[in-house]
This record gives sequence, C-alpha cells and structure tokens, in this order.
Amino acid sequence: MRKHLRRVIFGCFSSVHNIIIAIFFSLLFLGLFLGDGKQAVVDIYGAALVLVIASLYITKTKPRRHIHDSVLFLWESFLCWLCVSAVFSIDFGYSFYGIIRFVEAFLIYYVFYVYFPTSKLRFFVWLLMLFGGGALFFAMVYGFYPELRSIPSMNLLWSNAGHNHITDVLLIILIPALFLFGINARRFIVISTMFILAFVYFKARAMAAIAMLSIAIAHEIIGKQSRAFVRVRTYIFLVAVLALTVLFIVPEIGPSLPWGKNHIKTSISSDRRFAYWQQAFVALKERPVFGGGPGTFALLSKKHQQFTGESSWFAHNFLLEIMAESGLPGGVMFLVILYISFVKPAYSLINKTKLRERLALQFSSMALIIYSLVDFSLNYLVIWIIMWAMIGISTQYE
Repeated sequence: MRKHLRRVIFGCFSSVHNIIIAIFFSLLFLGLFLGDGKQAVVDIYGAALVLVIASLYITKTKPRRHIHDSVLFLWESFLCWLCVSAVFSIDFGYSFYGIIRFVEAFLIYYVFYVYFPTSKLRFFVWLLMLFGGGALFFAMVYGFYPELRSIPSMNLLWSNAGHNHITDVLLIILIPALFLFGINARRFIVISTMFILAFVYFKARAMAAIAMLSIAIAHEIIGKQSRAFVRVRTYIFLVAVLALTVLFIVPEIGPSLPWGKNHIKTSISSDRRFAYWQQAFVALKERPVFGGGPGTFALLSKKHQQFTGESSWFAHNFLLEIMAESGLPGGVMFLVILYISFVKPAYSLINKTKLRERLALQFSSMALIIYSLVDFSLNYLVIWIIMWAMIGISTQYE
C-alpha cells in the first residue's frame, strides 16, 4: 500500500490529467473548512472551483467522447425551468444561489464525462481515498480539540445538532476501499467490519443500513464465494443489524462521543424528518407548478411549520425539496435526468465493464442518492460536486 501511495503522490505531476485531478481534490479539500449552508462565500468558492476545473479540462485537454443530445436537452430544459421558477420565487436571492448549484452539477458532470480518460480511473479513486482519509483525520482532530473549530456550524468535519456528516465521506469511500483493498476474503471482512462499526459509532442509522447493502453488492461482484467467507459475513451483518435496532429504539444508548454533547439522536417515532416532509408536501400543494423557487426550502419550512422551532434549512429528502422549490415539473425533470444521465447508462455498463473502479464509483453514487431520500447530504457542496464527478466518470461509454 505504501508503494501505491508513493506512486500516486509522485504521479500527480506526470500528466495534465493528473494535475487537473489533483487540483480538483485539493480545492475540494480546502472547501471542507469553509463549512456550508446559506453562505455566499461557499457558493462563490464552489463556482470558482467548478470554473477552474472546467476551464482546465476545456483548454488543456481534448474531448474524448460526446454526451448524447437527449441528455443535453434534458439538462438544458431543467436549468431553464429553474430560471422560470426563480421568476416566481418567494426570494430571488436564494433562488439565484440555488440555480448556481445545479449549473455547477451540470458543468462537473459534463467535463468529467467528456474529457476524463478511462486510463486515469484508478488514479482518481486513489485520490478520492486520500481525500476521505484526510477529511476523517481532521474530523477526529476537531472532535478531540473543539477549541480549534473556527468554521461555520454546518460542515462535514464535526457534528452539530446530532448530525455528523463525516459519515457522508465514509459512504463515498466505502465501496472504493473494498474494490481496491478487499479482493482478499480476510481483508474484505476486516474493511467491512471497520466501516459498519464506524457508521454505528457515529449513530448514522440509515447510512449504516445502506452501507450493509453496499457491502453485500460488493461481495457479489468481487468477493470469493467460500463457505467460511459467507458465514463470517453473515455474523458481521447480524451484529450490525442488532446494533442498529438498538440505536433506532433507544437512541441514547451508545458511546459518549467527543464530538460534543449535542450529538444526540432522537427515536424514530419523534424524528423531525416527518415534519419537514409534511412541510414540503404542503408547499408543493400550495404552489404545484413553479414551487417556492430554487433554494427556498428554509423559508417554506418556516412558513409551514406547525410549532415554533420545527423548521429546517433542508427537507431531509432531496427529491421532495426539489419539488417544493421548483414544482412538480422540476421534480419530474430531475428524476428523468438522474435516470438518463446515471441509472440507465450505469445499468447497461454494469455487466460489460471490467473496471472495478468504475463499478465502485457507480455504487458510491447510488448510495449517496438513496441516502439523500432521508437526509441532506447532497446539500453539502463538496458531496454534491464529488457525486456528479463520479457519475460523469462512471457512466462514460467508450
């Protein structure tokens, strides 16, 4: 592993593509320390990051493939609809920044699909792993030395109000770690166990369940089908299911985290997500065509909350949030974009490709999309950009 790391680090400057990928992850890593949320500085930084990467790819490299016209048409239609929705927005300022994030998603998806060479897949995955390891290291530092925290409260590096979204980064690197290091049965079991324990430790209940499903899929693709392997994997899953069940029923049980006293999970019956989902439905019912305007869910939540303090910046369901903000047409168009841009090509390539790294990025993207139905992971700029880069790379059709 040391040899591979050394090769990756020195390989950063061996080609133009390697330099661009290294710049991409370096800028993303710096973005971790800006926090996130409704901050203009975050959106400005994100726009600058995307423009730098897009400019480097377009000016310094040559296109290797073309995106199908139907995909481009859907993206253009969706972005135009967001602009129309913004005209009727309850707050144009919020809508402007909301539109920018979708423009960033399209640009990142486009340049990584069109310009990224398949030969650099492994290099990208290795840097993704380094990015995840670095993020986890600083999350631990901030956890044990809270006096060092000087970043906004909404971030990926330390928990706030029960959220510890460093687990989003863990979910991104879970399957690539299995595909890179877990080919051997023993290593596969060790890596799987470590990740599941990490998710349980951070009390990421839904994410741990998705992680177990991802591990099972990875096992079917790269695991060895020995009886001992299957038996040990079954034991791991049973223990994880038991731990998750306890966390769902009695959420206060668990390790005392150094990430702060406010890291408390509510029981599933008193989870406020149900209130946020209801607010999204009410907002959609009130304005079914144009919605409240891109990026305005925080205002819609305050407007439709039943009790004071029951509002949220995010709907904790990305699809419901898009529908509440841009209307039913916007939500349907986004679903179609996901299907045409990601699900359909990924499904057609899954049995044809021999590149484990491509499969790893596909399953990581799918795990993030599934998890976005119960949380606000995709509202983090860093996670949002990484996901669309992974989708662009993993769905390339040579």
